[in-house]
Amino acid sequence: MGLAWEGLILAAMPPLLLSALVTGGITIVTAALGAIWLEIKASRRELREDMKEMRDDMREMRAEYRSGIQALGEKVDRLVASLLTTKHS
Repeated sequence: MGLAWEGLILAAMPPLLLSALVTGGITIVTAALGAIWLEIKASRRELREDMKEMRDDMREMRAEYRSGIQALGEKVDRLVASLLTTKHS
């Protein structure tokens, strides 16, 4: 029953009105796609910034790790040196 009414309404519409409706629909879809694309670009930018922060954090952690290893090595060297001096005494 509903389809018959829709057919009558579409048949009664002037061609320009139908064309305007189609064009309006395309415009809405185009605008929606544009908004989605802007969101994608913003997300990509945020991800790039997050990745840069992670890389910076990793560099900092590596530097701290190296510093810790170096300090540990120096402590071991001092311990070995003190053990050697006590054996010779």
